[in-house]
Amino acid sequence: MSTTSATIDLIPTKSADTTMKTALCHMLGIEYPIVASPMGPDLTGPEMVAAVSNAGGLGILQAQFCAPPLLREQIHQVRALTGKPFGVNLLLHFPAEDHVAVCLEERVPVLSLFSGDPTPYVEPAHAAGVKVFHQVGSVPEAQRATAASVDVVIAQGVEAGGHVAGEHYRQMVLEAGEGDAVRTILFGYGWPNAPHRTLRTAFVRQWLGQEERGQESRSDEPVVGRTVIGGQPMPVLRFMGFPPNSEATGNIDSMDLLAGQSVGLIHEVKPAGQIVYELVAEAGQIISQRLAGLIATKASGG
Repeated sequence: MSTTSATIDLIPTKSADTTMKTALCHMLGIEYPIVASPMGPDLTGPEMVAAVSNAGGLGILQAQFCAPPLLREQIHQVRALTGKPFGVNLLLHFPAEDHVAVCLEERVPVLSLFSGDPTPYVEPAHAAGVKVFHQVGSVPEAQRATAASVDVVIAQGVEAGGHVAGEHYRQMVLEAGEGDAVRTILFGYGWPNAPHRTLRTAFVRQWLGQEERGQESRSDEPVVGRTVIGGQPMPVLRFMGFPPNSEATGNIDSMDLLAGQSVGLIHEVKPAGQIVYELVAEAGQIISQRLAGLIATKASGG
């Protein structure tokens, strides 16, 4: 399957196979069972969401750090760019009630939740005609989400995932091999003791073995850069777990360049819509080849 970094492409450029529909497609009204991961802060914005949805998948907006009025504005921006289904993702680790209220008032097709207990949000969402996704990192969490009657359980590893943002960040991802991502808890400012994988920069190598220092969330940590999140300028302090988005400036190599071991498979940057089409085409080829093999085996009496 294609593994690439994504850029934004709002207009689909070619058609893809239409036989890839699954139960998820019928549930959501999408063409292909491809869901864009909500990456944050401010990495998966309205343009990226619309690009994936326009290509036949499901784009999901990561707007956790937007104030509710800005979240509403971003939902409107998505709808101005696509008439296809999309979702909004929220982390229940942070206060989410006001954001959920905006999503339900705007009748977003999908409310995607992560961390915490989704139970209080399921019934109001269903009453508003909104589907609920819940992302889990363990079997007990999956069982709780199922008991809460969420519509979709997203199973991931306990370490969550890596994200891509900013030109320098993308270039480092392209150049990295599978051994260049290290599992650590170093970037624990604001979210302590959360294992993650990040690129093995000189800054990370300097602090390996001293990860506890990154859990202290001290107010006097030096500023390594600046960024804009949810429309608000903010400093990036050392050990903060925010990956650098396109607004980030300063010492990027000292920031949390989240990436998993699959970074070694990424070799080029492509438009998001093109990646969706390639995923569909490659999946279709694999299914056709395996189906042909099964038919041949059956025909030969095997």
